[in-house]
Amino acid sequence: MGLRQNFRFSYTDSAAVENWIEGFANDFRVEKRSTGLFVISRESPQAFQFDAVLNRDGLVTDRSGLYFEFVGIFLERLTASFGLVEIEDC
Repeated sequence: MGLRQNFRFSYTDSAAVENWIEGFANDFRVEKRSTGLFVISRESPQAFQFDAVLNRDGLVTDRSGLYFEFVGIFLERLTASFGLVEIEDC
């Protein structure tokens, strides 16, 4: 897609992380697919798509479009909820 990164952080309950991701539905479109993939998007005026899959280390993400504002919000909320986050390009 665009830019692939790992967001590594500690968590004990995968359902809590999934609920946290679904919390973005107030501001963005959030779709959970049967494969465990979450697709967060916005159509316009600044269209983007942000894909995230939960693994044991955190989230594997891929994104495209005008996602810069969203990633800032995402990271700010992620650290507020789960503490330290390490980001690695794939």
